[in-house]
Amino acid sequence: MAWTTPRTWTTGEVVTKAIMDTHVKDNFNMTAPAILTTAGDILYASSANTPARLAKSTTSTHYLTNQGTSNVPAWGQVNMGNGVTGTLPVGNGGTGATTLTDGGILIGNGSGAFVAMAVLADGEMVVGDGTTDPVAESGATLRTSIGVGTGDSPQFTGIELSHATANTLTASSGVLSIEGNAVYMAGGTDVAVADGGTNLSSYSAGDVIYASGTTTLAKLAKPGTPAGEVLTFAASASAPSWAAPAASGKNIGFILAMG
Repeated sequence: MAWTTPRTWTTGEVVTKAIMDTHVKDNFNMTAPAILTTAGDILYASSANTPARLAKSTTSTHYLTNQGTSNVPAWGQVNMGNGVTGTLPVGNGGTGATTLTDGGILIGNGSGAFVAMAVLADGEMVVGDGTTDPVAESGATLRTSIGVGTGDSPQFTGIELSHATANTLTASSGVLSIEGNAVYMAGGTDVAVADGGTNLSSYSAGDVIYASGTTTLAKLAKPGTPAGEVLTFAASASAPSWAAPAASGKNIGFILAMG
């Protein structure tokens, strides 16, 4: 069954069943009422003078496209690669931009198109101030902004070593301490014996260090003249001293490191 060009009748021509089937019935069967049988059907030409029926799609959000065989109508989804034009604005879930900086960080711009930052240089970080757009910073400016130092000389109120609060390293007035115990004093009070020091700030060649108490040290200067004095400790004394050797008729020899 196919559509045919309407017949030109001649005077006195006898109308036969074959003529009526070919030129009347078949053509009527090719009309829209005959082809469209279901609600939602769409009529289209599948070839010259040949109508066809496209059944409705039962899948939601499908659209009429030209993706059928030989580009005839067909149901399908929108091809985002080549089926749309224009730029999707921010208000509809897009960026509003047609090009973006490769490696650039996107910054919101209200209802306007996103703005791409320049590619961050080595050592740069993005820093915000809570009001204006974020900016890229590095070096002393970055350290100051994020609170880890001032200028090129970082300053810290305390450092927790090994992530333990019991190992907090602090410094004040030239005194470096761990949990309040001094470990180094630059130009200040000498480190106490209780903290592993000597509590002495200077020595001379030949000085002898000795315990002057249970938690104190002292120094005894090397002997002067006459030569030959020996280190002695009198029974009633509280500290050693240099003295001439007692005359006992015996020779006593010893070596004392004086360096």
